[in-house]
Amino acid sequence: RLHHGRCLTHQKAFPPAAPLPAQRNGYRRSFRYFPVKGTWKTEEGSHPFIGKVGEISVEDEVRLEFVVGKEDLERVLETIDRIHPYEEPAVDVVPQIGWRSLIRPSP
Repeated sequence: RLHHGRCLTHQKAFPPAAPLPAQRNGYRRSFRYFPVKGTWKTEEGSHPFIGKVGEISVEDEVRLEFVVGKEDLERVLETIDRIHPYEEPAVDVVPQIGWRSLIRPSP
């Protein structure tokens, strides 16, 4: 899970039947995590996992940042949607440019 100081594991996100995303540049499982405070106000019509409708919630959470290849992105987002307990988890998809491509011509 992605809340209360616990991180999602590859075993939960990608069960044995599903292959892990391909290794890139000699690294696998490269991610960062940060303890953060999440805040939100739940609106009418929602069904909060934590907190009550109409109240402001403040919770200890863990923010994960990781790189996902374009070919794996849909599967990763579907996995987050399927197993994350929040109705609307905070997920940002940020296209990246490899920094070396900015200083070296591509072969």
